[in-house]
Amino acid sequence: MRKMLLCLVAVALAVPVWAQQAEKSAQATQDFQTRINAVEAETQAQVEALAAQANDPDPAVRQQVDKRIEGLKQQGEIRRLEILLEQAQAEGDNDKAAEVQQALDMWRNPPQTKSLPLVPRDAAPASENQDVRSTH
Repeated sequence: MRKMLLCLVAVALAVPVWAQQAEKSAQATQDFQTRINAVEAETQAQVEALAAQANDPDPAVRQQVDKRIEGLKQQGEIRRLEILLEQAQAEGDNDKAAEVQQALDMWRNPPQTKSLPLVPRDAAPASENQDVRSTH
């Protein structure tokens, strides 16, 4: 009976502590989400400002603006992932942190795809250029 009473007292005392921890966790999650929203809004504002320049009649200017927009979007995504990584680490979620770290690495160092040189049609092997018919 005494053990049961002690357990009830311990639980009664622990409930407010758990509630405070849950409230702190919810606040921390909200703080991370607020930071993510700010990054996304800032990126969007910068992209919109550059998009106005994309109407330039000079193709070189348009291409340069497109590259800058792409760079802004990439940097925004990297910043967003950095915040998500920080959140996962703060929450002790190692699986999520590893997943976010992998995505972050991919955005920071995208795989270099080597494009193969185009082979002109007339450079195909002779057997492909000739009509292969059986003479039987």
